[in-house]
Order: sequence, then structure tokens, then C-alpha cells
Amino acid sequence: MKSFLDFQDTSQYLKQCKYCYTEFRIDFKCFGTCRGKFVAKWKDFGKGYSAHDYKWTSHFSSFLDLEVQFNPGSIFKAFQQEELSEFDFLSLLDPRNKKVMFDNAW
Repeated sequence: MKSFLDFQDTSQYLKQCKYCYTEFRIDFKCFGTCRGKFVAKWKDFGKGYSAHDYKWTSHFSSFLDLEVQFNPGSIFKAFQQEELSEFDFLSLLDPRNKKVMFDNAW
């Protein structure tokens, strides 16, 4: 990734990097008078057989300006069971993190 402009929309929720195998989503939620910003990212590092695998090196070789192509949502689907529209950031938080977040929201 060179800059935020290197990301492209793949749906109303998911963004995709043009230069590495990354998808991410940003959401905002209100908690009383406070607002929370949630960022989740999903990365495909390849099969792990070789340090020369392009999926692996694409994340670290910022000098390469080679654009990658992959099916929108494919990396997300490899990690998540639910549909993208049903994905809930709060489901990723453990009870301790939820308590800290909600206790500080008021």
C-alpha cells in the first residue's frame, strides 16, 4: 500500500488494496455520547511454502508497483463465516474489552 488512494471499494463495506492481498473494513458506532471507530483487516500471505511467494512479498515490497487482482470479498470469506453485511465488529471483542469500552463511553 502506498497511500489510502491505493485502496478501492469492493462493496459498500469492504476496501481492497491494489498492491497487496489485503481487504479491510472501517465502521463507526455510537455508544451513548461517545463514538467508536473500528478497523478490521484481512490479509492473504499465501500458502507459506516460500518467502518468494508473491502473495507474501506483496505485503512488504513497497518498491514494486505491480497491481494485484483477486476476487472482491475472497480474503474476507476465507476468515469469516458470516456474510459481509452481517459482520459485527463487537463480536470480535472479548468481555473484558467490551467492559472497558462501554464503561468509558458514558
